[in-house]
Amino acid sequence: MAITRRHFLHGTGVLLALPWLESLTAGEPAGIARPPTRLVATAFSNGMIPEDWWVKGTGAGMELGYSLEPFAQLREHLLLIDGLRHERFINPGPPVCVHFTLEPAIFCGVHTKQSTTDLRMAPTFDQLVAATQPTAVDSLVMLAESPHNGVSGSGNSVDWSMLYGSRVSWKTATSSIPPICDPRLAFTRVFETSRIADDASILDAVRSDAARMMGSISSEDRQRLTEYQDSVRDIERRLSRIDGPRPAGAWVPPPATDLGVAPAPTPNITERWDMLLDVAVMAMRLDRTRVVSFLFEHARSIVNYNPFVPGSGTYHEVSHDPVKNKKVLSEITRLRNVHLARFIQRLKDIQEGDGTLLDHSLVLYTSGMRTGSHDHENLPVLLFGGGSGTVRSGRAIDYTKSGKRQLNRLYLSLMQRMGSTATKYHDADTPLEELAG
Repeated sequence: MAITRRHFLHGTGVLLALPWLESLTAGEPAGIARPPTRLVATAFSNGMIPEDWWVKGTGAGMELGYSLEPFAQLREHLLLIDGLRHERFINPGPPVCVHFTLEPAIFCGVHTKQSTTDLRMAPTFDQLVAATQPTAVDSLVMLAESPHNGVSGSGNSVDWSMLYGSRVSWKTATSSIPPICDPRLAFTRVFETSRIADDASILDAVRSDAARMMGSISSEDRQRLTEYQDSVRDIERRLSRIDGPRPAGAWVPPPATDLGVAPAPTPNITERWDMLLDVAVMAMRLDRTRVVSFLFEHARSIVNYNPFVPGSGTYHEVSHDPVKNKKVLSEITRLRNVHLARFIQRLKDIQEGDGTLLDHSLVLYTSGMRTGSHDHENLPVLLFGGGSGTVRSGRAIDYTKSGKRQLNRLYLSLMQRMGSTATKYHDADTPLEELAG
């Protein structure tokens, strides 16, 4: 069996991409097998508790604040960047609504246009990177909470479309990317499984081709391919539970005759985080995409965290009083970080060439505000991964006293590490050289 880097597992009407395998390098030109660099841009809304968001020291001996403790096993892969901000929101100029101007602009730092129909912002760095990548899926944009609809009409939010609060990835100033909220749709986007029967596994369609390949690859690759197939099947199994049949004798709710269209059953918010991020791992591992953008919740979040953090309630309302609700908000931040750490650990556990998927990734983690009090002078920023040898992690960088604190300088740096030749990004004309050490 002739195997190349462009090989797929074949089935009737189905092509399933392969993960990185050392056997795919045989007979190919030198250098072609080097894994690509991936970009993951993640964000959460309404900031954090600054007293719990800090690191001291470096490397394996690094101490972590309470909110960051879930990253303890990943501290050597963590880079905390302090002091960055979007300069245009320090002296705002045009009208500003924090939740529909500042937070949606987290990936570009450019004002949204105050409108309910004529939505405008600016190209975001993740989509500028996506436009240059040679993958089947240019980017995977996901949101774990159902998006806003309608128009905001109270306080300083009057006459902004609520869609701004759910759209942080923009191809152009007038074209945003609708996020995928359903893990099943994300899975379909990655694997293009629309031609597979609802009750079938995509692996069933490629079983014979996979069996033939097993005899043509190394023992290490056989283990990788088996683990990969197990991962696909695990995601399919978890997705099937979202709206699978109820057990015999289980309570069945009455038909929603007067309540409009009932929403499809979905997992709770933390399960949805894991499912969506697991699809992202698979998409990057298969090189179906090299760019992922992920929001834990949107700018006016109505997620009720009480089942996970007793005494919390609806997140947006709780976050507006970070002094009164400090303990609750710190626990919510920690909860998110537990699940992000799970995702990053998965990247670390996947071997690729001379390193891991995490070594070949840039995972950004930030928020559009510092705290729920609408403070945006110093935004929380973490960066995980080695960026294919271009980032020195396990430390902190402080820009609070720098004269050039634009967050877009970081984005310019990430763009360049993803192959961009750009030398300027909105208000940034120099990258952050300190990322490399």
